[in-house]
Amino acid sequence: MKKKLLSVCIPTYEMRGEAKKMLTRSFNILKKQTYKNFEVVIIDDGSPESMERVVSETKTSLSIKFIREEKNMGRSYTRNTGMLYA
Repeated sequence: MKKKLLSVCIPTYEMRGEAKKMLTRSFNILKKQTYKNFEVVIIDDGSPESMERVVSETKTSLSIKFIREEKNMGRSYTRNTGMLYA
């Protein structure tokens, strides 16, 4: 029986300093999970600079989808966007 795909949606905005460290920590924790059939959906909530470079710099082996909103819409809207792409 094939395991269902789980999607982990992470809204982001201007990842600097502590926020960037927290994203790296999140990726490290996700890599340690015993359930392996999951993807990570990163949604950039209209940051002035795209967060795609920051995400790619984390050098993770996780399956990551990156979505960028052009305008800042807030966490709830951004989470819902992630769910649509999941």
